[in-house]
Amino acid sequence: MVENYNEQHNKHHVRVDERSRILYGFSDAFEQPQEGDVLHNEQGGRHFQLRLKTDEGGVYSEENPPLRNDWGIPLYTLDEDGMAELRPSGDMEADRPPPGTMPLSNAELTDMVNKIREVLREELGRDIDG
Repeated sequence: MVENYNEQHNKHHVRVDERSRILYGFSDAFEQPQEGDVLHNEQGGRHFQLRLKTDEGGVYSEENPPLRNDWGIPLYTLDEDGMAELRPSGDMEADRPPPGTMPLSNAELTDMVNKIREVLREELGRDIDG
């Protein structure tokens, strides 16, 4: 029986931009914060959990949630109390790229990765696949 299982905590941090949009979140179990990262939870679990405000003023945590939508637009902001809030849809819509601009498809991303692998293979003289 493990008696002190819940006594070890990890700190969870978020990286925000100048508009307090959450760009990245992580647990110090896996990486250390950089200058400017914000402490989001001092007593978190091993995996990052985003602490979100509810409409009723409560708090709930979601483990490793997506922080951006399909367009790469941040879904949450960090408020003055260090809590995450879902951004209003109008704010996210204003951040969308101009019409006609589409994110890369999976096929385009795969093609790009393959081209990078080929360049590295030529430079290193060996295959880089792990």
